[in-house]
Amino acid sequence: NITLDLNKGKVTTPIRIRQGDLDGTTIHALILDHGASVDLTGLTAAFVMELPGGEHYYRKTATVGEGTVDVTINETQAASVTGRTTRAYFQFFEGSTMRASTGSVTVDILPDALEGHTVPADYDSAIQDAIDVANGIKITAVTPYTNIDK
Repeated sequence: NITLDLNKGKVTTPIRIRQGDLDGTTIHALILDHGASVDLTGLTAAFVMELPGGEHYYRKTATVGEGTVDVTINETQAASVTGRTTRAYFQFFEGSTMRASTGSVTVDILPDALEGHTVPADYDSAIQDAIDVANGIKITAVTPYTNIDK
Protein backbone atom coordinates (compact mmCIF):
# COMPACT_ATOMS: atom_id res chain seq x y z
CA ASN A 1 0.00 0.00 0.00
CA ILE A 2 1.51 3.27 -1.12
CA THR A 3 0.36 6.80 -1.87
CA LEU A 4 1.54 8.48 -5.07
CA ASP A 5 0.90 12.00 -6.24
CA LEU A 6 0.55 13.37 -9.74
CA ASN A 7 2.75 16.27 -8.57
CA LYS A 8 5.70 13.84 -8.91
CA GLY A 9 6.52 13.71 -5.20
CA LYS A 10 8.70 10.70 -4.39
CA VAL A 11 7.69 7.89 -2.03
CA THR A 12 10.36 7.29 0.61
CA THR A 13 9.57 3.65 1.46
CA PRO A 14 10.80 1.31 -1.29
CA ILE A 15 8.85 -1.59 -2.73
CA ARG A 16 10.77 -4.87 -2.50
CA ILE A 17 10.35 -7.75 -4.93
CA ARG A 18 12.35 -10.99 -5.11
CA GLN A 19 13.58 -13.06 -7.99
CA GLY A 20 11.96 -16.48 -7.95
CA ASP A 21 8.56 -15.22 -6.77
CA LEU A 22 5.57 -15.68 -9.04
CA ASP A 23 3.02 -12.87 -8.80
CA GLY A 24 4.24 -12.37 -5.23
CA THR A 25 3.78 -8.60 -5.02
CA THR A 26 0.62 -6.58 -5.46
CA ILE A 27 0.91 -2.81 -5.38
CA HIS A 28 -2.17 -0.92 -4.22
CA ALA A 29 -1.67 2.81 -4.72
CA LEU A 30 -3.82 5.69 -3.61
CA ILE A 31 -3.46 8.40 -6.26
CA LEU A 32 -3.58 12.07 -5.30
CA ASP A 33 -3.25 15.32 -7.22
CA HIS A 34 -1.25 17.80 -5.14
CA GLY A 35 -2.46 16.09 -1.99
CA ALA A 36 -6.15 16.03 -2.98
CA SER A 37 -8.22 13.06 -4.14
CA VAL A 38 -8.39 12.61 -7.89
CA ASP A 39 -11.11 11.30 -10.20
CA LEU A 40 -9.69 8.54 -12.42
CA THR A 41 -13.00 7.74 -14.13
CA GLY A 42 -12.56 6.82 -17.78
CA LEU A 43 -8.78 6.39 -17.51
CA THR A 44 -6.68 3.28 -17.88
CA ALA A 45 -3.33 2.80 -16.17
CA ALA A 46 -0.03 0.99 -16.38
CA PHE A 47 2.83 0.46 -13.95
CA VAL A 48 6.19 1.14 -15.60
CA MET A 49 9.63 0.48 -14.18
CA GLU A 50 13.14 0.86 -15.51
CA LEU A 51 15.13 -2.23 -14.55
CA PRO A 52 18.46 -1.79 -12.76
CA GLY A 53 21.23 -1.12 -15.25
CA GLY A 54 18.94 1.03 -17.41
CA GLU A 55 18.87 -1.30 -20.42
CA HIS A 56 15.38 -2.80 -20.04
CA TYR A 57 11.99 -1.87 -18.63
CA TYR A 58 8.90 -3.58 -17.23
CA ARG A 59 5.36 -2.49 -18.05
CA LYS A 60 2.11 -3.98 -16.74
CA THR A 61 -1.51 -2.90 -17.13
CA ALA A 62 -3.03 -1.82 -13.82
CA THR A 63 -6.62 -1.88 -12.61
CA VAL A 64 -8.12 1.54 -11.93
CA GLY A 65 -10.48 1.97 -8.99
CA GLU A 66 -11.99 5.01 -7.28
CA GLY A 67 -8.83 7.07 -6.80
CA THR A 68 -6.67 3.95 -6.63
CA VAL A 69 -4.74 1.61 -8.90
CA ASP A 70 -3.72 -1.99 -8.36
CA VAL A 71 -1.13 -4.08 -10.16
CA THR A 72 0.26 -7.55 -9.52
CA ILE A 73 3.93 -7.75 -10.41
CA ASN A 74 5.20 -10.61 -12.56
CA GLU A 75 8.63 -11.15 -10.96
CA THR A 76 9.79 -13.38 -13.81
CA GLN A 77 9.94 -10.20 -15.90
CA ALA A 78 10.22 -7.36 -13.37
CA ALA A 79 12.88 -9.08 -11.26
CA SER A 80 14.99 -10.35 -14.14
CA VAL A 81 17.81 -8.03 -12.97
CA THR A 82 18.73 -7.53 -9.31
CA GLY A 83 19.48 -4.15 -7.83
CA ARG A 84 17.63 -0.90 -7.24
CA THR A 85 15.68 1.38 -9.53
CA THR A 86 14.30 4.80 -8.72
CA ARG A 87 12.23 5.01 -11.90
CA ALA A 88 8.98 3.21 -11.19
CA TYR A 89 5.57 4.90 -11.43
CA PHE A 90 2.04 4.71 -12.80
CA GLN A 91 0.93 6.23 -16.09
CA PHE A 92 -2.69 7.18 -16.85
CA PHE A 93 -4.20 7.08 -20.32
CA GLU A 94 -7.31 8.43 -21.97
CA GLY A 95 -7.67 6.11 -24.94
CA SER A 96 -4.15 5.76 -26.30
CA THR A 97 -3.04 9.20 -25.10
CA MET A 98 -0.91 9.36 -21.97
CA ARG A 99 -2.44 12.07 -19.75
CA ALA A 100 -0.45 11.95 -16.51
CA SER A 101 2.03 10.02 -14.43
CA THR A 102 2.71 9.78 -10.71
CA GLY A 103 5.85 10.48 -8.75
CA SER A 104 8.38 7.68 -8.62
CA VAL A 105 8.75 4.91 -6.10
CA THR A 106 12.03 3.08 -5.52
CA VAL A 107 11.96 -0.66 -6.19
CA ASP A 108 14.55 -3.01 -4.68
CA ILE A 109 14.92 -6.27 -6.58
CA LEU A 110 16.29 -8.91 -4.25
CA PRO A 111 18.13 -12.00 -5.48
CA ASP A 112 16.78 -15.51 -5.03
CA ALA A 113 18.95 -17.42 -2.52
CA LEU A 114 18.42 -20.75 -4.30
CA GLU A 115 18.77 -19.84 -7.98
CA GLY A 116 21.95 -21.28 -9.45
CA HIS A 117 23.07 -22.80 -6.15
CA THR A 118 23.30 -26.35 -4.93
CA VAL A 119 23.41 -27.90 -1.47
CA PRO A 120 27.04 -28.37 -0.33
CA ALA A 121 28.43 -31.89 -0.19
CA ASP A 122 29.02 -31.72 3.57
CA TYR A 123 25.46 -30.91 4.63
CA ASP A 124 23.76 -32.89 7.37
CA SER A 125 22.85 -36.30 5.92
CA ALA A 126 19.84 -36.53 8.25
CA ILE A 127 18.07 -34.18 5.85
CA GLN A 128 18.53 -36.61 2.94
CA ASP A 129 17.54 -39.52 5.17
CA ALA A 130 14.26 -37.78 6.02
CA ILE A 131 13.64 -37.05 2.33
CA ASP A 132 14.30 -40.68 1.44
CA VAL A 133 11.91 -41.90 4.17
CA ALA A 134 9.22 -39.49 2.95
CA ASN A 135 9.70 -40.73 -0.61
CA GLY A 136 9.47 -44.36 0.53
CA ILE A 137 13.04 -45.15 -0.47
CA LYS A 138 14.19 -46.16 3.02
CA ILE A 139 12.18 -48.02 5.57
CA THR A 140 13.41 -47.46 9.08
CA ALA A 141 13.21 -50.24 11.59
CA VAL A 142 10.69 -49.68 14.34
CA THR A 143 10.87 -51.79 17.45
CA PRO A 144 7.38 -52.44 18.82
CA TYR A 145 6.77 -52.26 22.55
CA THR A 146 6.39 -55.78 23.88
CA ASN A 147 5.14 -54.90 27.31
CA ILE A 148 3.54 -51.50 27.69
CA ASP A 149 2.65 -52.01 31.40
CA LYS A 150 6.30 -51.95 32.51
